[in-house]
Amino acid sequence: MQTSGADAVTTARATRGGMRYDHDLQKTLYAFGFFDAENDLLQLLDLRTVAGAGAGAAMGGVLGVQSSMLLDLWAERKRAAVAQSPRE
Repeated sequence: MQTSGADAVTTARATRGGMRYDHDLQKTLYAFGFFDAENDLLQLLDLRTVAGAGAGAAMGGVLGVQSSMLLDLWAERKRAAVAQSPRE
């Protein structure tokens, strides 16, 4: 059953995206950087950004599955949306 018009209720409206770059330093060591952004007005989140960087070491693998150890640092910033009261 679908509703429309005044009876419609929005239960989710989020937008997320991000990117990551890895760079091999040596055969088993690598460095990486990342950036993520998120928006969810239903939860009063106007914009959240996260940026960070780190390093990793390949620890070996079994049956084609590679395992790594990571160390990362990141910073997060949030900007809250202003709640709007319903029109009368």
